[in-house]
Amino acid sequence: MAAADDRVLVQQVTVDSRDNRLLRAALRAADRGVRVRILLSSGWYAEGDNAALASWLNRRADAAGWDLEARVDEPRGYEKLHSKGVVVDDAALVGSLNWGAAAQTENREVLLALEGGEAADYYASVFESDWSGPAGRSVPTALVGLAGVAVAAAALLARRIDVVGREGVVGWQP
Repeated sequence: MAAADDRVLVQQVTVDSRDNRLLRAALRAADRGVRVRILLSSGWYAEGDNAALASWLNRRADAAGWDLEARVDEPRGYEKLHSKGVVVDDAALVGSLNWGAAAQTENREVLLALEGGEAADYYASVFESDWSGPAGRSVPTALVGLAGVAVAAAALLARRIDVVGREGVVGWQP
């Protein structure tokens, strides 16, 4: 997000605090003039905290004149938003990382970075569909997810992957 020029689109179940380093990176992007959208889950376990955070973010953006907007999702076709990812310009980062301190420092998380306009635009279209709420959805969520897997698989087949584990870095080339 530090290098974002155009857009930062965030989908997260929840953000653990206003001081979260990833949230702060999104705020810094907005301060540089980048369009930032943050979509949070309306799941029963997070809705109150997420609504309060979205309200705080929107007030802050209004006061600073930023092009930043935050919302709690309005699911239709799925029960709750559980996706975790960020689109930054022409790159998409998707995976299991929650924006909480434990996830960033203690948990085993898996993320996949996809570079290139096609992959980023695909995930941006999923984001925009969720962002616009029930009125903007014309494709069933399961099909959207399946298409995402296909895009990720194509990206994997096209390049070498380095995996960091207990044995060091292991390279894999399809």
